[in-house]
Amino acid sequence: MLRLMSIFMKVIELFVKPSVTFSSEGLRVMADATYLASNRKAKEELGYSPRSLEEGMRETVEHLMRELDAVGG
Repeated sequence: MLRLMSIFMKVIELFVKPSVTFSSEGLRVMADATYLASNRKAKEELGYSPRSLEEGMRETVEHLMRELDAVGG
């Protein structure tokens, strides 16, 4: 029922701002729904350009190795 109400509230939110508890997101949280997200807004407004998993992991490991070297690890 809460999931159905969250869909309805998404439309209502176009016209009024409900309290956080009764927002579409709040209702989905109460329903224990899984979140699906999009990076569309970050791409459009912030110029976000996602990296591949391989590139991100490589950069993370390189950063952690530098950090360990800096503290004598």
